[in-house]
Amino acid sequence: MLDAFRHDYPDRSPGGFFRELAACGSCGSLVPPFGFETDGAYLAGLHPDECDEGFHFWCSPETSPFRILKGWGRLLDAIPHGLQRIPRIALGRMGLAPYDIPFSVLPFMDARRKGNPFDRCRYPSETFFDMIRREGGKWIYLGAPVSSCSARRIHRELRAGLPSDLDLVFLMIGDLDPVGHAFGPRSSQLEKRLAEVEETIKDIFRLLRKKYGRVKAAIFGDHGMTGVRRHIDIKGALESARSRPPRDYLFFLDSTVARFWFFNECARAEVTDILGGLTGGRIISGRQKEDYRINYAHCRFGELMFWADEGGLIFPNFYQSGTPVAAMHGYRSEAVEDRAAFIFYDSEQRLSSLAKNPARTVEMFPAIVSMLGLEAGIRAGH
Repeated sequence: MLDAFRHDYPDRSPGGFFRELAACGSCGSLVPPFGFETDGAYLAGLHPDECDEGFHFWCSPETSPFRILKGWGRLLDAIPHGLQRIPRIALGRMGLAPYDIPFSVLPFMDARRKGNPFDRCRYPSETFFDMIRREGGKWIYLGAPVSSCSARRIHRELRAGLPSDLDLVFLMIGDLDPVGHAFGPRSSQLEKRLAEVEETIKDIFRLLRKKYGRVKAAIFGDHGMTGVRRHIDIKGALESARSRPPRDYLFFLDSTVARFWFFNECARAEVTDILGGLTGGRIISGRQKEDYRINYAHCRFGELMFWADEGGLIFPNFYQSGTPVAAMHGYRSEAVEDRAAFIFYDSEQRLSSLAKNPARTVEMFPAIVSMLGLEAGIRAGH
């Protein structure tokens, strides 16, 4: 899984290896699920509202690891921004990542998903790791969060030794995402990094072919990357309201989605009115919740959500408060730049198309299950 492997990267294949694999296999584009945390789609074939995914943080004050800040949040928020680095670094050393989330908001928040992608019973239905485990098979997993997600470091770990009886080698490679964010998907910096990643994956293929003979591979991204063309200052717009967080409401500013929880109806009405007057995005409707499979059975991800239009960046937000990024993902399904690429390849067999183009990321799951020779089609794109 190549983080931010955009739909057009195989065609831009600097060394020709991705094009070579695509020509001998099956290649296309993927429409990512809603949000930023989407592993359940390809690991288990689940939509966001089936596995409670979409965002890294949700509102859960009863389980928040930041409860220690309760009562101190406003005081810490009043500290000059530069000095706020001190308590943030201290939290980081405790194993808590506060990002740029206001201290007054942190005690309400908890990370939605903890642990590793291959953990038992991680989702309501089996992942392909669960299936391999059930069949007595073996795998190795390299990449975040268990190890470095650098392609070169992963290659070094593979060269250090591979068991002979593996059913799956799963690699989560993260080199492309930060460069795409920082410089844009068509920058010279991205082209250079794409070439480096492609060459390393080619070396990994050589290693696997030498070790195992036949190699069947799925190479895919979790999302694409869209150039940022405008900024939306939601934090500034909310300053005009009489209602104040966290007394009257809470809000969480992700890069393309602003999420809100309300403690009284006056705050709800004020915030809704302000958001309705903003350009560059819109409040997510009930119909869109159905269409994007985000009709959650709870409000922990937000009672109301504002979604930026394609190319819009909510800035400042709780991940980027100092310098805006050049590109972002997390837009609606019609945003073509946001689509990821997939390539299926078998070193001993020419493949026909395994999925429609564009496909949905949930359709990766039954295709991977089939490639592994396990029970197929359990959650096939339902």
